[in-house]
Amino acid sequence: MKKLLLATTMLGAFAGFASVARADIVEQGSFTSDHCGCGPQASFGTITLTDHENGFIDVNISLLNNNTFSNAGFDVSFGFNLTGNQTIQYTNLNTITWDVAGALDPNQVKGSLAMDGLGNFEYGVDLTSAGSSGTPPSTLSFTLHSITGAALTLASFNELSTTPPGDSPSFMGIDIFSGTNGKTGAIDLTSFHPVPGPLAGAGIPGLLAACFTMVGIARRRIGRRLGLTA
Repeated sequence: MKKLLLATTMLGAFAGFASVARADIVEQGSFTSDHCGCGPQASFGTITLTDHENGFIDVNISLLNNNTFSNAGFDVSFGFNLTGNQTIQYTNLNTITWDVAGALDPNQVKGSLAMDGLGNFEYGVDLTSAGSSGTPPSTLSFTLHSITGAALTLASFNELSTTPPGDSPSFMGIDIFSGTNGKTGAIDLTSFHPVPGPLAGAGIPGLLAACFTMVGIARRRIGRRLGLTA
């Protein structure tokens, strides 16, 4: 009976854990569209979005092939859109090197931030300094959450820029200094894709499923030994 009680207690504990456990969901994208003659490059950089399923989204950008961020006269060095037109707050942003465009740090309301060739983005940050090393950065990281309206999810980023004639709609754009030919201008991201495997949110749920199965088997075996189950 004690063994059966232990198995039941374990099952209850796992059930309680499952009700509160949340796995990160990750999507990645590659900046491949060249609007400045900055290539040829298979990819100018990558972005990783990590959704902690609590309204907070980590944004991490890494430029490749010796490309760096630039401030060549656009309203933003990195621009993006969000559904819902909420006011957002930035955390973990290096405010020595980056400025929340058109905003009083760290909050930003929906605006119209022009990036020639890509149209207008609602949100974004601008490069204000090369940093203490004197070299423009090739990475950008920050965390976002909404302080008005619905909580942010990865689906919040599925909105294209508004584009006057001659511009190309894009989910995100970056102003770069090309490591290939020294030109500056815009590159854009046109799609995201989920990261396969545990990073995509399968880790904790998969582990819990396995635990539930093991506990269930143990409970049935103990029950049979005690004559409580068939």
